[in-house]
Amino acid sequence: MSRLIVTTSWDDGSILDLKLGELLTKYGIKATFYIPRFSKRITPMQNIDLLELAANHEIGAHTVNHAHLTLIPQSDAKAEIEGSKFYLEEILGKKVKMFCYPFGEYNEDTKQLVKTSGFSGARTVKFNGLKDIPDPYEFGITTAASNHQSDESGEIARYSQAVSIKSLSDWEVKAKVLFDLAIAEGGIWHLWGHSWEIDDHNDWNKLERVINYVSHRPGVTYASNGETVDTVYSRS
Repeated sequence: MSRLIVTTSWDDGSILDLKLGELLTKYGIKATFYIPRFSKRITPMQNIDLLELAANHEIGAHTVNHAHLTLIPQSDAKAEIEGSKFYLEEILGKKVKMFCYPFGEYNEDTKQLVKTSGFSGARTVKFNGLKDIPDPYEFGITTAASNHQSDESGEIARYSQAVSIKSLSDWEVKAKVLFDLAIAEGGIWHLWGHSWEIDDHNDWNKLERVINYVSHRPGVTYASNGETVDTVYSRS
């Protein structure tokens, strides 16, 4: 069997991440939760909640204020990136290795700021199919836990004759189809989403079906985003 890594990541730091973390732990799936210090859209976690989540999953940084890094001065972007790392490391008492660009917005300047701030990698929202990571500071995703996210990788098109297009518009079907492809060909299967969005859409049962489907497979490595970056670069 081809080598396959399964990883998941979840953004914004909602208190609902605790419920999501419990579900992932139940099935032995590892995750990276990207946490800003402040966010207007969600009910945030407290320090004790972050420690609880970190007991089983990786915590990554997501700026201080969920900022548009490409739209603010470099000095402000630097403070947002470095401040988010410092904030989380003070709470967790350990190094925070991964960063996520809010809104998926980044350029070469922001990538350099992330590198010089001491992060090992950074996750984007670019659909990268099942490919390995060409640049650890442009770590992409395979599929999203949401119907409004379009798949730009082209991977799903390979199944268009075997599965109806209507079916593939459902993110649960798409996630499972892409996992079947990953089992056959290897690579990285990376599911991304938001716990608050799962809750808004009442998709907890759907998510559990997907997580159950991909769990406990022989020959599959289940890893956080940081562990995935480390694994890919240690073998390259």
